[in-house]
Amino acid sequence: MLQVQHLVGFGAAAISSPPSFTFIGMSLSNASLTTYTFTAVDLGADDPDRVFYIPISAAAGSNRNVVSVTVLGESATIVTSNAASVNYAGVAAIRLPSGNSGNIIVELSGSAVTAGIGLYRAVGYSEGATHSVTTNATGSQSLTTPVGGVAVAIAYSGNAAITFTGLTTDDSGAAAANRNYGVGSAQSLSSGSLSIDATGTSFTGLSAASFAPLS
Repeated sequence: MLQVQHLVGFGAAAISSPPSFTFIGMSLSNASLTTYTFTAVDLGADDPDRVFYIPISAAAGSNRNVVSVTVLGESATIVTSNAASVNYAGVAAIRLPSGNSGNIIVELSGSAVTAGIGLYRAVGYSEGATHSVTTNATGSQSLTTPVGGVAVAIAYSGNAAITFTGLTTDDSGAAAANRNYGVGSAQSLSSGSLSIDATGTSFTGLSAASFAPLS
């Protein structure tokens, strides 16, 4: 009689990696578009508990909103957004266990003059935000944080390079003259609140979200 002692491959339970949080990069576009396609993005190794956090910002002369965000054709959730703003800022999240490279597509409600995204890869964290803040005003914002959690943010400035306070500035750059973007993050957070600001902001757009580890 055939007896199965150990199941490998088909039908076996997927094994998740230890919790991790990694900044992949920031991508900018100086094109005037309604739909921005960021191509051949490196997503790293597959994992059943893999999620991506995508801070998004776009500058336009009229109010804009994000209609959709897809990663490898799968729809992400907008967890925070300053909807209908000339300087849009928001954060999207998606649980995507498989796929190592592909396109991230951001569709706006109308054309923008420049746009930028950040990309963070996390294993062992929620795709639903614990708390989020989004503003078009200057000044510090308070973000509620879960113990052991992570936070991501994006900011836009019309006059100077972005530098975060309260977060690590992971990258900053200009898509065009006076079109500055920056992304930042924090990890291993304590339970409480985190004061976040971005220097150099004019025509401000700032958006941030925090995420808890999976229990």
